[in-house]
Amino acid sequence: MHSKDELTPFLLETFRRAKAELPKDIGSRLTSSDHVRNHGSYKTFFLFNVWDVHQADVLQRDHFCYCFGYHQSDVLKQRKNEGRTWFLHLWINTIRLYRSQAEIREILEKDVKKACPKGFTYKATERFVEAKMSFEFEKPLSQLPDFLAPQYVKLIGALHPVLLPIIDAFTQPLSKEERGEAILGRKRLYHGPASYPSPEKIREYTRSIPASWRPIILAKYDHECVLCKNPLSARTAHMDHIIPFSRGGDTRIENLRPLCAPCNLRRGNRDDV
Repeated sequence: MHSKDELTPFLLETFRRAKAELPKDIGSRLTSSDHVRNHGSYKTFFLFNVWDVHQADVLQRDHFCYCFGYHQSDVLKQRKNEGRTWFLHLWINTIRLYRSQAEIREILEKDVKKACPKGFTYKATERFVEAKMSFEFEKPLSQLPDFLAPQYVKLIGALHPVLLPIIDAFTQPLSKEERGEAILGRKRLYHGPASYPSPEKIREYTRSIPASWRPIILAKYDHECVLCKNPLSARTAHMDHIIPFSRGGDTRIENLRPLCAPCNLRRGNRDDV
């Protein structure tokens, strides 16, 4: 069995080699964990992540990444890893996609499956999408980069072009100052039961949009996508915050507009379109 400290230098070397071998337009975008860590509360389950430096906070690096894993527990190996000790996979927890979830899932389920490289198994559930290789490695750890770096290159080289349009739709993470301004801009709603705000006021501070508002907003914009002018119906329209919610925008009819799914996905949390 190996410790986190034993594995870390060999995983860092693996990433260094893989990054150098990938096409420059992909390799230059990647970064990695600086050490091997535990998976949550599991003391015998270790992880090491690689992700795109342009990922904003809506694509969290623990849930949208290329992940190496090592199980020391026989129980975990059987339950999570087909009875094997080691694995490498593209891991996307689709529950953790907080914007355009349905549209991103549709892209992932179609294009990741199509591009999944030989030696990796594609799988999609209600909770995640992955392309995974499980294996055993009984050689000295010093030989791990020789074996693993080419697998990183194969996996990332095949699948990162699929992920780039999604990642590039969310290229503007909130800075600490912007997040603070957004929080301050919403103010504290109440200080105790005696000062609870009205339901209408609470609505302004939540993402949820009442179904009764949709026909009103669609009619206001002539049942068209504001950006591309394609026709929209109640079923196909996405309600977009003009001033993004993540940047302090309120949920009011005046701050909402209809977009088609592709335009909503491209917009992300930018406030310049």
